[in-house]
Amino acid sequence: MKRIWIMMTMLLSFQLSVFAMQITDQKGEIITFEKPYKRIISLYPAHAELISDLGGKNLLIGVSHDESLFKRYEGIKIFTYHDNTEKFIAAKPDLILIRPMIEKKFKGLVRILRETGIQVVSLQPSTYKELPEYWSKIGKLIGREDASKEYINTFNQGVEKITNISKRIPKQNREKIFFETRHKNFLTSAPGTMPYTIINTIGAINIASDAKPLRKGSTVAPYKLEKILSKADEIDIFVAQKGVMNRISVEDIYKTPGFSAIKAIQNKQVYIIPEDIVSRPTKRLVEGMQRLGEIVYPKYFIK
Repeated sequence: MKRIWIMMTMLLSFQLSVFAMQITDQKGEIITFEKPYKRIISLYPAHAELISDLGGKNLLIGVSHDESLFKRYEGIKIFTYHDNTEKFIAAKPDLILIRPMIEKKFKGLVRILRETGIQVVSLQPSTYKELPEYWSKIGKLIGREDASKEYINTFNQGVEKITNISKRIPKQNREKIFFETRHKNFLTSAPGTMPYTIINTIGAINIASDAKPLRKGSTVAPYKLEKILSKADEIDIFVAQKGVMNRISVEDIYKTPGFSAIKAIQNKQVYIIPEDIVSRPTKRLVEGMQRLGEIVYPKYFIK
């Protein structure tokens, strides 16, 4: 009986050990690994930023170009999904982190890399609620689980401070915002996404709360010019995120045909905010909340 008990205990311990070394990727497939990865190439800036924040910068042997944090990765080789497979193989990574867009558009590259034995993992949270799980998965992959827990706690504390400020804003003073994710084709943020949630967190009203995602799982939603103009008198503040996918300026927005009818345009209430603090899945989203709060409610957010 004692022998059976020992064997069951050993089996349970083994199962727990295996479970601790598993994550589920973006497609729902289980990734099992025996030990944390030590030679990592990140093809998505958020992955590299998070790994660095968790104390794993020394594990990065390759990163994608990041305009906002370029100096942070000085000395680390730059990779893109347009590079040939030989460049990746020659670097001898044990893990390449990508996101769904790469897996979808560069299937050949991803397939060949996997065939060579390199672990390729696709991760990217599409909604605000998925952030803690994403941070935990990266923590597991690099052996920084405790650091990821602290990271989540720090983020939650920051959000709590923002929420406490927004609670002080009278309901009758709530501003109505149109948030632009991409000027071309007039895209806004889809419900549940990071920018969408940030607007709610600071106590503002999203004029495009009825937006529908471009496709299932998409973080952006089309909001046609006609629809924007149908709410022209309600838009108190117009905010556009600026980044690689939306190289926009305040002047561009003011000059957009038809926009002169928008209340925010008439009152010169147009603002640009960096994409990486409102859409990138890192704890800098708290900075984005603070920055947007200062734009919309300077009386409450500016100290």
